[in-house]
Amino acid sequence: MMQLSESFSKRMGKLTVSALKVINFDDKHMREIVLGTSISFFMKFTGAGINFGFNAYLARQFGADGAGVYFIALSVATLSAMIGRAGLDNALLRYVAYGASVGDWSSVRSVYNKGFSTAIILSLLVSVCVYMSSSWLATVLFRKESVELSIKYISFSILPVVLLTLYGEVLKGLKKIFLSQIVQGMGFQLLCFTGLYIGSMYISSDIVAIYSYIFSAWAMAVIGAILWHKNIPRLNKLINGFDYSRLISSAMPLFLVSALSLSYNWINTFLLGMWGTKSDVGIFSLAFRTAMLISFILVAVNTISAPKFAEIYKSGDIDLLANTARKTLRLMFIVSTPILLFFLIFAPEIMAVFGDSFKVGADTLIVLSLAQYVNVVAGSVGYLLIMTGNEVQVRNSNLFSAVICAILSVILIPKYSYFGAGISVSIALLIRNVVEIYFVKKYLNIRILV
Repeated sequence: MMQLSESFSKRMGKLTVSALKVINFDDKHMREIVLGTSISFFMKFTGAGINFGFNAYLARQFGADGAGVYFIALSVATLSAMIGRAGLDNALLRYVAYGASVGDWSSVRSVYNKGFSTAIILSLLVSVCVYMSSSWLATVLFRKESVELSIKYISFSILPVVLLTLYGEVLKGLKKIFLSQIVQGMGFQLLCFTGLYIGSMYISSDIVAIYSYIFSAWAMAVIGAILWHKNIPRLNKLINGFDYSRLISSAMPLFLVSALSLSYNWINTFLLGMWGTKSDVGIFSLAFRTAMLISFILVAVNTISAPKFAEIYKSGDIDLLANTARKTLRLMFIVSTPILLFFLIFAPEIMAVFGDSFKVGADTLIVLSLAQYVNVVAGSVGYLLIMTGNEVQVRNSNLFSAVICAILSVILIPKYSYFGAGISVSIALLIRNVVEIYFVKKYLNIRILV
C-alpha cells in the first residue's frame, strides 16, 4: 500500500509540473484568466466556507429533519427562480460581454433592459403560483404538511434571487469579477449565515433559515442594481437597439440547460422527499453541497473564462480559443486534485461536522466528490459551447444525462435512499461531460483534452 501511495504521489507530481509548464502565463489572455480566476477563487473559497458554516449551523441547530425542511423549500425556490430567469442569465452574460468588448454600450443597455423586464414579469408570475400552490406542494407532492409554511414564505425570495443572479452575470460580462461574486456569491452567503445566526437567538423554529434567505436575497438584489448602474456608461438614448427575438432565441435553449443542470440535484431531492424521510433529504443535500466545494474551482474559472471565450470567438481566432480552453483545463486540474484527495480521505470526519447522525452519508460524499472532480477536470466545455453559439448542443447533452439521472434515481432511491441518489447524479454528470467533450470536437474542431 505504501509503494502504491508513493507511486501515485510521484505521478501526480509529474502531471502537475507538466501542466504548469504548458499553461504559459506569458499569454495575455491567460494572464487575464488567471487574475480573474484568482479573485473569483478567493471569493468562491470564502463563500464556500461561509456556506459550509451555514449548513453545519443549520444541521446542528435544528437536526436532520430541520435541515430537510429547509432544503425541500429551497429546492422549490431554486427551481422556481430558474423558471423566472428563463435562460436569460447566460444569454445576458454572452451579449453583454460581446457589446462591452467592442464598446457598444447602446447594445449593452438595450439587451439589459429587455432581459431584465422579461425576467421580472416571469418571476412575479412564478412567485404567485408557488405561493398559491404551497399547500398542494406540501401535502400532495412531498406528503409532508410541515413544509407548507416554509414553501409559502420562500416564494417571496424568487424575484430577488432572479435579479441578483442576473446582476451577477451582467457584471461578469463587464469583467467586474469581484463585484459579481459579492452579489451572487460571498455577499449573499454571508448575509444568509449572519441572519440565521442572529435570528436563531430569538426564533427557535427552523423557519428562521427561510427568513434569513429572503432578507439576504432582497438586500443583494438592491446592491446588484446599484453596482450595475455605477459601472455602465450613462446614455441619453439608445442608438443601436438589441433585437429581442435574438435574445429569446438564445435564452430558450439556455433555459432548458439551466433546468436540466439543476435537475441532477433537485430530481433526487424531490424523489427523496416523496419516498424517503426528511432526514434522508437532509443527509443527501448536505453531502451534495459539500461535494460541490470541489467544483467551485470550475465556477471560479468560468466566471472569467466565459466572457473571455465570447470575446475571443467574436474576434474569429479559433486557434487562440482552443489554446485558451486547454490552458484553463490544466489550471483546474492542478487546483482541484488536492481538494479531491482531502475529501476522499476525510469523508467521515467532514460529514460529522454536521452532527453524528450525518456520518452515514460519508460514502455518498465520496461518490459525489468523484463525480464533481470529473466535472472539473473536463474543463469549461459547457461554457465554451454556449459562448460560441452552440447552446443547443449543451441543451441536448444536459437533456440526455438528465433522463439517465431520472431513470437511475427511480430505480436506485427506493432501495438505496440517499446513496442511490448519489450514484445516479454521479453517472449523469460523467455522461454529460463525455458528450460535451465530443460536441466541442465536432462543432468547434477543438480537442479539449490534448
